[in-house]
Amino acid sequence: TKSQIAKSVFRLHHFLSKFAGFILAVVFACYLAMQFSNKEKQIDELVNAPKVNDFIIFDYRILSDIHRPNEKYMIAKVADITGNIVSLAYGNYFYARQSYAENNLTMGRTTHFDYFQRKRRDFTLQEYQNLRTQGAILKIERPINNMLHGKLVVEKRALPKADPLIPGSIENVKGLAYQNASYQ
Repeated sequence: TKSQIAKSVFRLHHFLSKFAGFILAVVFACYLAMQFSNKEKQIDELVNAPKVNDFIIFDYRILSDIHRPNEKYMIAKVADITGNIVSLAYGNYFYARQSYAENNLTMGRTTHFDYFQRKRRDFTLQEYQNLRTQGAILKIERPINNMLHGKLVVEKRALPKADPLIPGSIENVKGLAYQNASYQ
């Protein structure tokens, strides 16, 4: 009969063995698309609520019309936020590939005191968000407890020594220590 022939020809394990690779490829593609979408949403959230010491990887070709062939990407840091103004300190180095800039963040090379320029670029919050829509902001990383990829972001300076002969010196050092303490 037809039903017995259909059952013997179209068994489930025959179907799965023939199309398992295709099904796995579709599942993997969906997983990658979700990961990319989640990263994009996270970057948008960080752009909408910037914090001091956020590290940003820029596509410098969008920021400036005048650049050399290998000056494609750069790292910037949110130096200050005052009201509606976001101040960025650009890095002194340019990179030919985005992965080179990401490696510098991962390796902690941005902690060197001379890595960022002293001059700051001020953007309103709206201009800063427009950089993302223009495609200039490629990636943002926010340090947690002053650590990014296991490396200190801002080196803590040693507290000055208290001089017992100067009135209030000991109390001042205690106050500085309390101010620098992190209770997160």
